[in-house]
Amino acid sequence: MSGTPGSNTPAYALPGEEHTIDNAELMHRFAYHPATTPWRRDAHEGVRSLLGHTAAQLVDLVPDGRERALALTNLEQAMFWANAAIARQLGDAIGLDDGGTNAVAPRRPGSVQ
Repeated sequence: MSGTPGSNTPAYALPGEEHTIDNAELMHRFAYHPATTPWRRDAHEGVRSLLGHTAAQLVDLVPDGRERALALTNLEQAMFWANAAIARQLGDAIGLDDGGTNAVAPRRPGSVQ
């Protein structure tokens, strides 16, 4: 189940599934993906701002306890995955970084589109 470093042989397969992830995909998932464009920087900031404001409101509205802690943990997880999606995508391939037709400007919480 282990591939050779630097090769495209499968690194692992998910239990009960045919899908395999090659070493290139695995390295891509765990690599650092800097925000190399203004769009990506703004998108990351927008996600952090939106979910940060949501977390603050949640703390104000929900009593302290296990459920609130889980809600906050899941907001952190949502922030992680949203930022991973922004960072990992090849922007020029999907029109995000060049102002293409698929570009969507990040909005601030409470703003109207």
